[in-house]
Amino acid sequence: MGYDREKELMHTPDDLYAEFITRKRWPLCEAAWLVNGVFLRTTESFGAFMELWYGKTFQEKFSEELEAGRLPKDYVDQMLTYGRTAEHTFYRINPVAELPNDWHEQPYEDGKLKDPEHEAYKAEQGMNHFMHQINLKGEIRQCVLPYVTEGGTWMAAGMESEWDSEYLLKFADTIGIDVDWLREDIKKRSNAPTPQAISLITERTNMHIQVTGFAAKGEVGEIQKPKHKFRVGKANAAIPIQITRWLEIVRDNGEPWPKNQADRFLEWFAETKPIIPFVEIVEVTGSHIKYWNLDASGKKLDNTVNIYNKNKINGRIEVLCKTEH
Repeated sequence: MGYDREKELMHTPDDLYAEFITRKRWPLCEAAWLVNGVFLRTTESFGAFMELWYGKTFQEKFSEELEAGRLPKDYVDQMLTYGRTAEHTFYRINPVAELPNDWHEQPYEDGKLKDPEHEAYKAEQGMNHFMHQINLKGEIRQCVLPYVTEGGTWMAAGMESEWDSEYLLKFADTIGIDVDWLREDIKKRSNAPTPQAISLITERTNMHIQVTGFAAKGEVGEIQKPKHKFRVGKANAAIPIQITRWLEIVRDNGEPWPKNQADRFLEWFAETKPIIPFVEIVEVTGSHIKYWNLDASGKKLDNTVNIYNKNKINGRIEVLCKTEH
């Protein structure tokens, strides 16, 4: 889950913490740290970073007979090790205060553990334990938004997959993690959010309504959602993220999954003209999207323009949709 750094600076860490803990679903990466007393904010580039991991040649591991959505233990081990070196911002909770940039690396020296008593190491061990247990024992149906690889593998236990937050709290209880303090924080923040948190929550809600095209009448909570006919997976790459947003519109309208309907997505994309971080859209036609990937300074990262055509779009639609039973 990435974020806008400029927008981040407009709100205090306390506001951001309040907004996050009162959500109905949490990405596993953030949730695993949160139940261990650390508030994590990932950068916009974290999704792209993990996309590289998910794209590695580890698919042979999925030949094991596992319930759909679960991952092999050694895969989770390597995924957690890989993700540890990513750029993150950590906050201590109660009071919420930003920790040093190298906080999570302080227990280590030259890649080896030097201080097992360091709070960062203890929190990391708790985070790792939570991730392994949710993969082993968690109810897969509680994963609201699974991550889907380019190859079509649904990773309910992936770090970017989002689960029902209340279930994650109950699960933490069952594996011996004390989250009473977090429940109290959620209750307090839900009943009396700060003005900044209200602004942030409202902004997210309004953006959702605008993107999905709902014709809202009365309070947002009064909108009766149609019965969903399919589930939508989660993607991190630039264009697949836009495809998931469009699929959510289709799903929330109560339609069946739009197989081979790339033309509808392209029409929506051309009309909404979404702003995508680190991407420059060159052309949108009835057959493709042309775009450049950019770095933080706006420099083009590729030698040739990228093209996402209808075949690619239809392929992503197929792997990102799962029919509800």
